Amino acid sequence: MIHWKWPDFLQTRAGVILFRTGVGFVIFLLILLVAYSAASVKPGFYRRFESMPHAERKKLNDAFVSQVLTAYSQVQDSDKFSLGFTDQQFNGWLSVDGSSGMFRALPREIKSPRLAIQGDRVEIAAPVTYKSFSATANLSGTIRVPEPGVISIRFRSARLGIYPFDKEQFVELVKGALDKPDWELEQTNEGGDPVLSFRPKITIDKKFDLTIVSFQTDAEGQCHISGNVAKVKRR
Repeated sequence: MIHWKWPDFLQTRAGVILFRTGVGFVIFLLILLVAYSAASVKPGFYRRFESMPHAERKKLNDAFVSQVLTAYSQVQDSDKFSLGFTDQQFNGWLSVDGSSGMFRALPREIKSPRLAIQGDRVEIAAPVTYKSFSATANLSGTIRVPEPGVISIRFRSARLGIYPFDKEQFVELVKGALDKPDWELEQTNEGGDPVLSFRPKITIDKKFDLTIVSFQTDAEGQCHISGNVAKVKRR
C-alpha cells in the first residue's frame, strides 16, 4: 500500500489537477450561491415594510378598508365615486385582510406582493418560486387612463433581484391575467417600452357598473382613483 504525504502529493501532476479541480468546483458553487442570493434580493421599500410591527400594519389595513367603505357608500348613493389611499395603506391591507382572499386569486408561484408609489411610477415586488428556484420579481411602470374606462400600463423596467429581466416576458404573464372576455386587451409600444391597454368590466353587487375616469399618483406615495357609477340594466 502506498501512503501519500499531502504536501508531496500536491507536487505531483495528479495532485495539481485534483487541487485545481477542487478549487474550481468550490468557486463555481460560490458563484451559484451569490447569483442565487442576488436574484432573491428585495427592494428597499419591501424590506422596510417587512420590518414593520404587525400593530402598525393593522392600522394601515384599517385605514385602507375605511377608504374602500367610503367609496362603496358613494357607489350606492351617487353617480360618481372616488377612492384615495397610500401605498403603505394598500400594503397593510395586502398583509392583513387581503392576505388570504387576494393571494388565492394569484398564481401559487407568487407570494406576498408589495407596492410602492413614487411620482407617476408604480413599483410592484413579490417573491416567486418555480420548482426549486426562487427569486424576487420587481416590476416598475406607469398607469394612466387615456379615456374613460380604459386603463393603460407602460412597463418601464423589470428585474429578478438585482438582475435586469426581459420586460416582454413579464408582459406575457400579465397579459394572461388581463385577457378576459370583453376587456379589449391591446398591446402597443411607447419609447421602447411595452404598453398594455384594456377596458375592465367592474360591477359591484351585480347592481352597479363602475367606469374609471382618473388614476393619479404623487411623490408622497398617494393614489387617487375616481369614476362614474351606472346602474346595471336588467335584461
